[in-house]
Amino acid sequence: MKLDKQRSEKTASRRAQLHSGAVEAAQRSLARAERNIRDDNSVYIELPQTELPEGRRVISIPGLSIVGSERVRLSGPNGSGKTTLLNRINSGEAGYVIDNSGYLRQRIGLDPSLSVWDVVTNANPQENPQFIRDQLAQLLFQSDSVHALTGTLSGGERFRAEFARVLLADPAPQFLMLDEPTNNIDISTVDWLVSVLKNYRGALLVVSHDEDFCSRIELTRQVSIEDIG
Repeated sequence: MKLDKQRSEKTASRRAQLHSGAVEAAQRSLARAERNIRDDNSVYIELPQTELPEGRRVISIPGLSIVGSERVRLSGPNGSGKTTLLNRINSGEAGYVIDNSGYLRQRIGLDPSLSVWDVVTNANPQENPQFIRDQLAQLLFQSDSVHALTGTLSGGERFRAEFARVLLADPAPQFLMLDEPTNNIDISTVDWLVSVLKNYRGALLVVSHDEDFCSRIELTRQVSIEDIG
């Protein structure tokens, strides 16, 4: 009976150890999965070239002046001329605007025969290829996905490819204009965009009716299109 009791105790101990080991292994697997999910949905990117000195003039037109890394929302009803104004600012017709600026339009026009890699390297042909690959990986274009043709991409992927083209251009844009960027993208791409913009160090001029998006990108002030000449 003593031997049976000892054997039972040893068996119970082994089972407890096995159970404990299985729980620990499961916890490690869960933690690893959570890290992978977090990495897949977060953007870790350093953009020091986009940083602006505090007093640097970015844009100066009648009714609108942006200095340093301000984040400005351009408001107004549909049809009031917000897109027209962004087009004029981008073309230099509205007044002074800093040279190294980028513009993310409502309609994305990428050549469907070009790959993501082609699109980005065409905008920055002198850059080290490894740097571009590293940056694209941080923008969630990893491994062979950089060679996917833009014509085969989903709407969210095409948006990310266009934004990578704008963001990784030479020179790096210290001023970004975004025209209703969340209109035709899914929630995960909106989250991606918010992550990128939180890392962006330059000035922003944003047209958007998406109140949640505007609150998340930490805008500093709002200007009405009616106040701009």
